[in-house]
Amino acid sequence: MKLVRLTLENVNLYLTQILDLEREVTYPYGDKFFKIDHGNDYFAFFERLGKLYYYVLLDKHRVAGVVAAVLRTVPSRIGLKKIWYYCDLKIHPDYRGQHLPIKMAYKIYLRNLLSSWNGFGISMNPVTGSSQNRMKRLTKWLRWIPVRDTQLSLFSLDHASMQKAQPILERHRGDVRFLSLEGIKDLVLTHDQSRIPVLHAQFGEMGKGSEKEYQPQEGHIHMFCATSEDPLVEELSGIQLFPSSTITLLNCGTKPQNWDWILTSDL
Repeated sequence: MKLVRLTLENVNLYLTQILDLEREVTYPYGDKFFKIDHGNDYFAFFERLGKLYYYVLLDKHRVAGVVAAVLRTVPSRIGLKKIWYYCDLKIHPDYRGQHLPIKMAYKIYLRNLLSSWNGFGISMNPVTGSSQNRMKRLTKWLRWIPVRDTQLSLFSLDHASMQKAQPILERHRGDVRFLSLEGIKDLVLTHDQSRIPVLHAQFGEMGKGSEKEYQPQEGHIHMFCATSEDPLVEELSGIQLFPSSTITLLNCGTKPQNWDWILTSDL
């Protein structure tokens, strides 16, 4: 198999297969499921985060897998630094079970090592917990790329709950506004094709200059995340606000001082 980076010259050769692969993947949402729709410009969501390197893994002319590598500029203890964000990893059902994510990771890491040797990605945990996270288990095969994991708590709050949470969130993160990704990254329920109305909390350096900003809205789900050991999570639990799910964050390279800058709008 061959790993190919998309360019303006070759993107149309593979875009249809990339879109078909996106339609194959569903995610749990309570007792329902949703799919992700990246709108009219599939790559717009990733390009807003930094410099995009999008790869397809080809079995001759067939797309066996895809992954996005975005070179981001993020805050650190010594100022801004470059870090790779690996996301949108998908393997076609016909090619699963072959450790293809590991093979792709090796090739991409080596190709882009000079730009930055720091990188991270996220993977939703199953309801059984992080010990059963498939991507976390796969990293044991990355023998010479040390990978550490951090647990994130994801909050998905309705309007009333967000109004209770916002003063606490602002004490920990500073001013908070909310961003809609409608038309850029929509969550679409599979049973009726309706869009889940989501607003993402924006704060800190990474939340500046957001395209559209709102206050908490009726009829919307308001999302933000924090490391599971963050005092913010403990304080929210004290008013009976708990995470809707948990995420395993995997990173290589220099260990960051913290992950407080991560926004759900960027995941």
